[in-house]
Amino acid sequence: MKLVIEEPQSRALEGHLADRPTVLVTSRLAVVEVARATKLANPDEQVQEEVDALLSSCTLVAVTAPLLRSARRLASRSVRTLDAIHLASALRAEPDELIAYDRRLLAAASELGLATAAPEDAESAPEDAGSAPEDAGSAE
Repeated sequence: MKLVIEEPQSRALEGHLADRPTVLVTSRLAVVEVARATKLANPDEQVQEEVDALLSSCTLVAVTAPLLRSARRLASRSVRTLDAIHLASALRAEPDELIAYDRRLLAAASELGLATAAPEDAESAPEDAGSAPEDAGSAE
């Protein structure tokens, strides 16, 4: 979402991605998650076109029965359902790093041995709110 809707960490994220060759990969869940989140933030049709362009530039990990079985094993009190699916997707993609702005998702990813990042400027910090498609990481 931060790549479509201007948020406190948007510029830091753009700079982080620009600093390295990047392939964005995310769970196919992002097709719904990003569209919903951006529509709530700004219902303008042009924003949805930007979402479509962003998602078409990403590699989308299919939510298959085996992936859901993996996610099921990851789900816990601290790893919510959608986060478990994103983590399972990341593990399947073997990313260089998982980029997210949700503390619980970042902690779970670190515990699983994934490198993580939450690019921010001096005034921003990772949220403890729901995870969105920026749960996607470079080469994830």
